[in-house]
Amino acid sequence: LACILFQKVPFFKGNDNDDQILKMGEIFGGNSIISYAEKYCLSLSPKVTAGLHSCQGRSWKSFINKRNKNVATDEALDLLSWMLTIDHNKRPTATEALKHPFFDIIRGEV
Repeated sequence: LACILFQKVPFFKGNDNDDQILKMGEIFGGNSIISYAEKYCLSLSPKVTAGLHSCQGRSWKSFINKRNKNVATDEALDLLSWMLTIDHNKRPTATEALKHPFFDIIRGEV
C-alpha cells in the first residue's frame, strides 16, 4: 500500500537484514523497533541497536508530494498506519482491513 500511495517501489529497500531494519527505523522510529524486539525476545546486533537509537521516525504525511497527494488521503494514511504497525499482533487481518473506511467507496458507502 505504501508503494501505491507514495509511488515508491520498493518502499523499504535495504541491502541486507540489518539495513532493512534500519530503513524501517527511519520511518517508524528506532525506539518502536527496539521495544518490539525486546517484547518478543528478538536479538538485534549492536550495530543495528546503535543505529536505531538515532532514528526519530517520520510521519506518513512527510511522503506526500504533488504527484501522490490525490491518493495519499487521510483515510489511506490511516489504513496504512494500521497495516504497517510494527507489532504484528496489532496489525489487522485482511477481513478487518477491508472494513476500513478507505474501502467505503468500493462498497458504495460514500
